[in-house]
Amino acid sequence: MRFLGDRVHVKDPVPGETISYENLSSYPGSASGVPKEVATADTDEWLLDRRLLILGVKWRWKKEKGMEDWQVDQQLYQRHLNMLRGRNEGAKTLLFGEARGIPLDPYTRLWV
Repeated sequence: MRFLGDRVHVKDPVPGETISYENLSSYPGSASGVPKEVATADTDEWLLDRRLLILGVKWRWKKEKGMEDWQVDQQLYQRHLNMLRGRNEGAKTLLFGEARGIPLDPYTRLWV
């Protein structure tokens, strides 16, 4: 299964199989249920990690105001960001039914 443009393409679909997937949106906010790319009002809802947003705004605000300890807050932000990235997993291959037609060994010898 692939997403190409705005369409889902399924290679060799199996009748009766259910396809489930997780979708990560490029819109981090919403207003009344409508996805938004940029917050434009105080009533907009932030859909991503709230603590990361607060830490990011905090260190940037301190830097802008010339406060000397902004680097400490930037390090806290970076540490939290790295922790969130560490939880993220890469895309996995979806296999439905039996793994027929998929070779278990490499096509060529990988050693010389």
